[in-house]
Amino acid sequence: MGDVSYGLITSLYLLLMAIFAWRVAGEDLGNEEAMQIQGWIRFKILEQLHLQTNDGRRQSPPFGDILDQVNNDLNAREPDRSIFTSRVGRQCIESLRTQYRNVNDARIGASPPPTPPHTAYASA
Repeated sequence: MGDVSYGLITSLYLLLMAIFAWRVAGEDLGNEEAMQIQGWIRFKILEQLHLQTNDGRRQSPPFGDILDQVNNDLNAREPDRSIFTSRVGRQCIESLRTQYRNVNDARIGASPPPTPPHTAYASA
C-alpha cells in the first residue's frame, strides 16, 4: 500500500512541476523562435533599405515606411506562422518604431527644425 501511495504522490509532484515549468517558460521572448523572427525582421529591414536606396545611391525613405513594409510582409506570411511568432514580430516592429521614431529628424542634409523666436530679447 505504501508503494502505491508513494508512486501517486511522486507522479502528482512531477505533473505539478511540469505544469509550473511550462507556465514559467511559456512565451519567453528570448527563445529560439523569437530570435528567429527578430532576425527575419532585421533581414527584411536591410533588404528594404538595399532595394529602396539603390545600393545607397539614393536617400532612404522614412524609417516608419520601411517598418510598415516589413509589417505588411509579416502579415502576408501570417498563415505560415504561429500566433506566438506573429505577436513577437508585431512587438519587435513596434519596439523599433518607438525606439527610432525620431530617426528621420537626424538625416544628413536635412534642414533643422525652425527655432522659435526668442521673446526674452525682443526690444520694445
